[in-house]
Amino acid sequence: MWKIFRRRTGRISLVHALFERCSGRAEGIQRRFADYLNTKVSSWSAFRVKVVLIVFIFCYVTVTALMLLFAGSSTDNRLRIQPIYQPRNVIIPDQRGDRQGPVYISNRLRQFRLYLDSLKQDEEGRRIYDSILMKRPGLIDSLMKLETLENRK
Repeated sequence: MWKIFRRRTGRISLVHALFERCSGRAEGIQRRFADYLNTKVSSWSAFRVKVVLIVFIFCYVTVTALMLLFAGSSTDNRLRIQPIYQPRNVIIPDQRGDRQGPVYISNRLRQFRLYLDSLKQDEEGRRIYDSILMKRPGLIDSLMKLETLENRK
């Protein structure tokens, strides 16, 4: 095509140069560590090196398998809802100087339910309510499920 749209292949990008430099340093550190370990193990017999390697691999596989087995198991299948505490430096204290208590999920759920109920009162709010339900079809069901979980605890 035209000369101005040709790619110049002789130039090296800055990102590529930085990547090459960092990878070279990391490779040098790895090489020095490998040489250090080789000098430590050089007096060992080949059988001893193989036994240590097999023991290491066995321990690694055992720990990994145990973590995978017990990762999903739990003694309690109930979902617990705990209060959310906000740090003091984030909350602006009101004029009376009251201390801020824990913010519970149930209070926020009730406020949201009241908001949704207030939207149903007039025609404009009803359109907003319907658009919310169209965008999030399972919202009311989720709210009801969370309220039953909250009431159960």
